[in-house]
Amino acid sequence: VLRQVSCELLVDCGDGVRLLALVARQVDAGRAPASKLAVLLHGWEGSANSLYLLSLGQHLFDAGYDVARLNLRDHGDSHHLNSELFH
Repeated sequence: VLRQVSCELLVDCGDGVRLLALVARQVDAGRAPASKLAVLLHGWEGSANSLYLLSLGQHLFDAGYDVARLNLRDHGDSHHLNSELFH
């Protein structure tokens, strides 16, 4: 369910840096609105679609949380969002 109801959200961090989040809200799954939000960050070389993040996200979603899986800069499918290299 988590992946089916997740919507992309661009996060403007200033200085030309944009991050991509995948947000799953309880109301988009036909459930009561959540009162809690879990923001999940992947590990180095991971992404918002890493299996461990999907597993944890689904568990939290089933427990009633809204879940935002955030891609760190230039991870996952977000390379096109930032024109400059980073370090």
